[in-house]
Amino acid sequence: MIKRIITALVIIACVIPPLWLGGYFLDALISIVIIVGGFELVNLLPSRKFLSTPMLFVSFLITAALIIVPDKYSFAGFALLVLTSLAFPIFTKQFTSEDAFFVIAIICILYMIGMSFTYIYDYNHLYIWYILLATYGCDTGAYFVGSLFGKTKLLPTISPKKTVEGAVGGWAVGAGLSFLFAMFVIKDMNMLLMILGCLWLPIISQIGDLSFSAIKRHFNIKDFSNIFPGHGGFMDRIDSLVFNLIAFYAVMVIIL
Repeated sequence: MIKRIITALVIIACVIPPLWLGGYFLDALISIVIIVGGFELVNLLPSRKFLSTPMLFVSFLITAALIIVPDKYSFAGFALLVLTSLAFPIFTKQFTSEDAFFVIAIICILYMIGMSFTYIYDYNHLYIWYILLATYGCDTGAYFVGSLFGKTKLLPTISPKKTVEGAVGGWAVGAGLSFLFAMFVIKDMNMLLMILGCLWLPIISQIGDLSFSAIKRHFNIKDFSNIFPGHGGFMDRIDSLVFNLIAFYAVMVIIL
């Protein structure tokens, strides 16, 4: 527990400055998450040892760059990257069509994460903090409520330790924290967007957590990597956030 708490504090200390300062610091944070997260996901592929590490690095680096550049060029570059990956098996037998589809899927996920994040951050950087509170407030609340009161298993075939009581407690904490933050810190937030976010972001957060747990169970791994002691890898830390960023972005586009 102590190791887990210390690691969490270090992660927070490393993330807050880029989110607060923005600019090149934020670009660097996005790039690190995209590149490291990409390698964590591609390592799930059984034939990963046959894939060129430099080629994958360049692909993930380009993905990160396309998230940072203006929208005018972003999607065009992204489309070309996908087509290049799809055509690559023509030129080498070591990179199969199966590998291509797997890598393209990862690139698409990473691109959606990054574009959703940058759109929300550029609109109002406080919205990111709102989403973070809903996400990690839910995660923390579910952990402690589940530890203290959890009896009824939620989905034991996917995540044996999660309970219904923990899920309800996590929802309450995530919804409460995000609501208070929006009310007292974000003065001009659209009321419908705020209410919807408070109500469903903690739920989406838990769906995201369970979805990535299902992926890990399918590939028979505990964590995506061991970069963070007690926490696993980058994707283990942002699994819930991935779903919330994309979901919140989609609702923002519809409402605003």
